[in-house]
Amino acid sequence: MTKRPLISVVMPVHNAEKYLKPAITSILTQTCRDFELIIIDDASTDRSKEIIKTITDKRVRLIRNEFQCGVAASLNTGLKLARGRFIARMDADDISYPQRFEKQVKFLLEFPNIGIVGTWVNVIGRDGEIIYSKKMPTMQSQIKNNVFYKDVLIHPSVMLRKLLIDKHGSYEEAYNGAEDYDLWLRLALHTEIGNISQVLFQYRAHGSSISMSRRQFVTKARIKVQIHAIMHYHYPVRMFLYVLRSLASLYMPLALLKYNTPDK
Repeated sequence: MTKRPLISVVMPVHNAEKYLKPAITSILTQTCRDFELIIIDDASTDRSKEIIKTITDKRVRLIRNEFQCGVAASLNTGLKLARGRFIARMDADDISYPQRFEKQVKFLLEFPNIGIVGTWVNVIGRDGEIIYSKKMPTMQSQIKNNVFYKDVLIHPSVMLRKLLIDKHGSYEEAYNGAEDYDLWLRLALHTEIGNISQVLFQYRAHGSSISMSRRQFVTKARIKVQIHAIMHYHYPVRMFLYVLRSLASLYMPLALLKYNTPDK
C-alpha cells in the first residue's frame, strides 16, 4: 500500500486460533474500508500464524515476534508501523460490529476536543453468547472524575488520534497488565475522552471469575501506575489514599471484589 490509510488497526495475537478468523473478518467487513490491519503475532505456538496467512486482503500486515514479548510490547511494535491518522485497537478474540470504525471516525471529526473514543460493548462468553451489555460513561464530568479510580474505556474498543501517541508516548511496557490504564491517565492530561453510547463491539470473557494470581498481577500493575501518575503526571497527592485502598485489595477475598470489565 502506498496511500496513507485513514485508520491503522493494531491487533496483538498470541495463541488465538479459536477466535482469530472471526475477529479479523469483523475488521475486514467494516463499512469504513480505509484502513490497514497490523497484526502482531507474539510468537504463537498454535495455528494463529497459518490462519493469518490464509487472508489475502492487501490491507493486512503481519509482523511476527521471534520471542513472546507481551501485549504492551506487541502494541508498541504495531504503533511504530502505523501510518493512519487514527489508531484503532482490536483483540484477537473480540468482534467489531460493521459500523464501529465509521461511527468512531465521525465522532472524532465532529468533536476535535476529544482524542480518544470507546464504545459500549456486549460482553460475550466462550461460545459467543451475550452475557450482558457494558455501558461506559459518556459525560465528560463522569469520565474526568473517574479516570484515576476505575476503567472509563473498554481498551480493545478504542479509537484515538495518532498525534497523541506521537506527542505523548505509547504504551509503557513496565506496566504490562495495566498498560492501557497508564496510557489513559497520561493522555487524559492532554485531551478529553469519550464513549459512543451505542453497542459497537463484542468483548469476550473467558471465565466466570478472575483467578487470584491474575487479580494480584493486575492490581500490582495498577498500583505501580497510580504511584507513577501521582509522582510524574502530577495527579493530586490525596489520591495516595486510593493507592492504599488498592494495596488493601490485594489481601481481600476474591468474592468481595467487583471489577469493571471481565478478565481475558
